[in-house]
Amino acid sequence: MLLFFATWARLRESSGGSAMRFIIGAAAAWLAASAAQAQSIRAEAATVVDYGTYAVEDSSVTTDEQGVKQHYHDNLSLIERTNTVPLRLGVTFGFRYMLSGTTNSSSPIRQITIYPSGGLVAPVKSRIDSVEQDTTVQIGDTGLIDYTLEDPWELVPGVWTLEVRAGDKLLASESFTLVAQ
Repeated sequence: MLLFFATWARLRESSGGSAMRFIIGAAAAWLAASAAQAQSIRAEAATVVDYGTYAVEDSSVTTDEQGVKQHYHDNLSLIERTNTVPLRLGVTFGFRYMLSGTTNSSSPIRQITIYPSGGLVAPVKSRIDSVEQDTTVQIGDTGLIDYTLEDPWELVPGVWTLEVRAGDKLLASESFTLVAQ
């Protein structure tokens, strides 16, 4: 920083007002480069670590504007590696994934649940075709996307698809067929 001010003072003395324009231009270029670097910190790929049904302990639950509950888990363990899920209240299914990228930092991630054809009919909103949640996951760490069947209106058989995206890029996806017992 001291070097910056010493250089600025010398330029100011020798060039009149053009030094200030130079400094402002240099600062703008530095800020633009910093913003471009921050935007480039994105996950490049995701590897599915495991998938299926899980036993969970919830630390907190919130309900979004569509009436869908969002869970934040303390503890999670895989019960069965499967893409066929029993259509029953209390069942949790999904997958864990590991992000990879060029930097070892957090990456913005969008997790999307796509419901079967026809969607879900929630008490709060007439029909829901999908739900999205933005989160941040550390590159190199394991993330989780899951769904817990908690309300009778969620018991819709068919193919449910869970996706993980970085911007518009699909990083990982698993489809689960929910079937009546």
